Amino acid sequence: MKIERDDHEIYCILQGERIGYIEYSKSNVITASYIFVEPEHRGSKATKLLLEDLMAMSKEMSLKINPTCGYMKKFFTEKHPEYMIWLFKEAIKSPLFLWQIWKINEY
Repeated sequence: MKIERDDHEIYCILQGERIGYIEYSKSNVITASYIFVEPEHRGSKATKLLLEDLMAMSKEMSLKINPTCGYMKKFFTEKHPEYMIWLFKEAIKSPLFLWQIWKINEY
């Protein structure tokens, strides 16, 4: 597996095929809006590699991450709270962010 980036996506390639991606935009923060991994590759290291590259890009550009996708919010706040240092503080404090985390936990 290899990870590549363009101006709006980080994507994972396996044997020449794109098997997953993160959509993002950049301004004063990196807004990570969507993550997708093909169903047959879920549970592989593709998701982890994509998220690690998102954090690496954040560090390289000295920008915080504003995750707007439910999966990424849960990844940063519950599965790996040690990574919350990468998050845009205003995103964590926002009522919408807190409500979405609460809704995710209902399931």
